[in-house]
Amino acid sequence: MPNTVPDFSDYQQVALGIIERRNQILISKRLTNSHLGGLWEFPGGKLEAGEDSFQALYRELNEELGIHIQQAEPGISLPWVYQAGTSQETRLLLHAWHIPGFNGRPAAREKQQLRWVNIEQLSLFDFPQANHAIITSILLPSFYFITPSLPDDMTQYDAYLQHFRAVCQHGLDMVQIRCKQNCDNRVMKELLAIANAWKLRVQINFDTWKKYPELLDTNNKKMGIHLTAQALHTQDIAALKQQCPGYLSASCHQYDDIVRANQQQIDFITLSPVNPTASHPQQQSMGWGGFKALCSSAQMPVYALGGMNFEDRATAKSAGAQGIACIRAIWDRIT
Repeated sequence: MPNTVPDFSDYQQVALGIIERRNQILISKRLTNSHLGGLWEFPGGKLEAGEDSFQALYRELNEELGIHIQQAEPGISLPWVYQAGTSQETRLLLHAWHIPGFNGRPAAREKQQLRWVNIEQLSLFDFPQANHAIITSILLPSFYFITPSLPDDMTQYDAYLQHFRAVCQHGLDMVQIRCKQNCDNRVMKELLAIANAWKLRVQINFDTWKKYPELLDTNNKKMGIHLTAQALHTQDIAALKQQCPGYLSASCHQYDDIVRANQQQIDFITLSPVNPTASHPQQQSMGWGGFKALCSSAQMPVYALGGMNFEDRATAKSAGAQGIACIRAIWDRIT
């Protein structure tokens, strides 16, 4: 398979609004006589000639709901193909926008049913398949912390755990427990105990999970598995999904990895390396241009990884990412 990003110029572009109000999201029900009728969706519509996605969304929300956007932040974009019979297909490029501020009171100007839904309950509603990734994006944070390798000196393990506890106290939402070397079962269990105490979403790195499978609590839906790129291509993904109570995520480094992640409906991915890193100096970085091109082909939220700093979050989002994943940018910042 050629390692090139496809051309999406023939895709119909659609702008969707994630309209927020006090931990609730506004959704609307498609009219029964329309395409995908009867399913719930996020308000929005197709781009018209000369419009960018924000301009289209501003117009659509005024036409559909009678509101005007005051605050907006770009969300993820993703391509999707709907099959209609054996020969027909609908190709869409979806652009999600988070709308935390607007003027007016939403009204069903097109006689569609509207409902405010708690964020945690969005998955209970029947959405078109392409919207599932957007729901995942709503539930995921913009920072994804990955634990650094354990110190070579075992006497430093307690200090390592204490530092991790301090990191968790600074607004962390999701962490990947990752141990490539000097893996210690006691430390891994302590890391999980600290993360669970702070109610964090936890992804256990595949290699760590294979060494200590008992780390995964199959009754905890906030715990998942993060696949290495190799595991993404070699493992039985369907079987892993049955074992994984939470998200199944993966590391991607090139277009073929993203194709595999799309085919297997992985929940979210990291894409790296964006910038040069001290841990992998021999690896060629893709830069933000390369990241944006690859990110555009992903059908799930993407975290930019590799040489990231806190200040890169806005750049990552403007390139279509969910946010950034990092190790040292968070670890070294906390003292």
